[in-house]
Amino acid sequence: AELYLYKFGVMECPVTLIEQSNTFVNKLGSITPKSIPTSKKLNFDFKGDDTRLKDIVKSLCLQFNFLQDTNSSQKEFIEVFTTKDLKNCNVKIQIACQTNMFTLIQDNLKKLAPNFKDAIIEKSNLFYSQNGTKLTAQNLSKSRKKTNFSEEIKTKMEKIFS
Repeated sequence: AELYLYKFGVMECPVTLIEQSNTFVNKLGSITPKSIPTSKKLNFDFKGDDTRLKDIVKSLCLQFNFLQDTNSSQKEFIEVFTTKDLKNCNVKIQIACQTNMFTLIQDNLKKLAPNFKDAIIEKSNLFYSQNGTKLTAQNLSKSRKKTNFSEEIKTKMEKIFS
């Protein structure tokens, strides 16, 4: 008589027990344990000049009321934007502009940090709207679709990033 037992566990392969003359034999075959993946660092992948970024953020704050000075300093935003691992950040970045304006700023900041995307902003849990609501990928996407800025605003934005 043969007895088969399938075990699903850490090794993720079946273990077969065969009964022969009251002797149990454990057949594992060739098993190569899977390596445990290291957690990927979450960041915006900033590739640029820190001094230029400071100038851009300062201009955005002056011309478009980008950040709330009481809750989010320009320095804190730059630290979050340039960090190698967002999981190590414990600041709250609160924007002062409308969310649709933030999406225009965000799209331009992607030139400096290609991962400054809706999903990563949401995963970071660091960004909040002017009324204190956490920014999500969904509300950023909706705001972007509803956006239709004047040529004057687009020109000002282009000057800041040129």
